[in-house]
Amino acid sequence: MTEVQDMEKKKQLDRASCHSGKANKQGVAYNPNHNTMEQARAKQPHIDQERMRLNSYLQYMADGSATKHKGGQGGYDSRQHEMQRFKELYGKGLEARNERYKASGHKDRCKTLSKVYRDPKTCPTEIIFQLGNSESETDKEKRTAVMVGAWAATMKIFVEKYGENFIPLDSALHRDETEDHIHFRYTLGARDKFGNFVPNQSGALEAMGFKPDPSQARGRYNNPLIAFTDELRETYYRECERRGITINREVISES
Repeated sequence: MTEVQDMEKKKQLDRASCHSGKANKQGVAYNPNHNTMEQARAKQPHIDQERMRLNSYLQYMADGSATKHKGGQGGYDSRQHEMQRFKELYGKGLEARNERYKASGHKDRCKTLSKVYRDPKTCPTEIIFQLGNSESETDKEKRTAVMVGAWAATMKIFVEKYGENFIPLDSALHRDETEDHIHFRYTLGARDKFGNFVPNQSGALEAMGFKPDPSQARGRYNNPLIAFTDELRETYYRECERRGITINREVISES
């Protein structure tokens, strides 16, 4: 294959991305209502209000079911929903920990559920899924259909495999911006030494079996969280390809 042919082949491949984070550069936890409250979205200049009706929002309930909300009907308060889920998941564990602090004379260490929810160490994680962009040769409608199907399949696989520690909270398919994408939010929890379920990323990843690459030094790019996100990303890539879109896996930046 010539260099020109190789470049042409790469041009025809789409990139699939999964960008995750918990807080902005100022260390403030992301507000999920940006994703689901249409009154707030409508005020933003980059939002196409005519396409807002194409959005869809999901809130995952304690019994594993998902309540769907159609776009163009106002959306819902996902922050309130997430706070309720945190109470259901972590309320008893937090109460037990606060009681231990009080008993040991460290009442100053006690935390409210609201503080735990907003703390960048224990707040929900948000992932943005996207497939291709305006320069893609693949039709946008096809890219969106493949993205939604691949994302749904990826979530099903992860919940079935890691559902005891990997807990979906809510998601939003946005079609009212330049490129269609999905915001997905989840929390990682694990049992502490007292048997209480608490928000604990490292404990959850350990329980799920994720470990750093033993052949390399542990660090920013080699740790259990990287192993987890690598598996999630590769699963998403694979599901995209099962639906007919070949993914360009070439690394643009090592970071």
